[in-house]
Amino acid sequence: MYLTIGLLVLFGLLYGYFREKAGKRALIFKAGATSMAVFAGIYGALQTHRLAEWVIVLGLICCMAADVILEIQFIRGVYLFGAAHLLFILAFCQKVVPTKYTWMIFFGIYVCAFLIFHDKIGMLGDLKRQAFGYMAVLVGMVAMAFTVYLHLQSDMALLYSIGACCFLVSDYIIAWTMVYERRKRIDGILIMALYYAAVYLIGSAVWITR
Repeated sequence: MYLTIGLLVLFGLLYGYFREKAGKRALIFKAGATSMAVFAGIYGALQTHRLAEWVIVLGLICCMAADVILEIQFIRGVYLFGAAHLLFILAFCQKVVPTKYTWMIFFGIYVCAFLIFHDKIGMLGDLKRQAFGYMAVLVGMVAMAFTVYLHLQSDMALLYSIGACCFLVSDYIIAWTMVYERRKRIDGILIMALYYAAVYLIGSAVWITR
């Protein structure tokens, strides 16, 4: 299964190389990289036979579909990523139940994000509900991942937490580049690197720690 790491990196590099040259045709490489996380998740689910791992696989499939849809119909892609985060939350809730710490983490991150971007909210126009809703499920996923780690204190739970944080930071950079109209190459590299790290760590946490 370690072959999937190499293939993920390869597909990610191919997507970065062909993105400008091949346009939407390069999306096959983008989705191909995420598919490696799906395969890793399936392998882990087959090892454990637990429902939670299969729910994570469904979430990763949503991410893979969103990779393509996001570039064609942005809002629908956001909805798919939101569905992925909801599935991750559901999977984590099958491992542990939310606690007061979950809500503390959730509100702490959510308020920080609001304070950082509050002066740019007007730029969202009619998309305010979608933006706030997506942020809620993203931060909820991160909060639940940390809750799993706080309860289980396992290497697997640690990988879930790191993966969730990578997802959060990747999306934070996307939001930052959009509202401040940054077009730096390093931003795109960081976004994709953190995103692929996120999906792979969440998908492969089971088999890596077995």
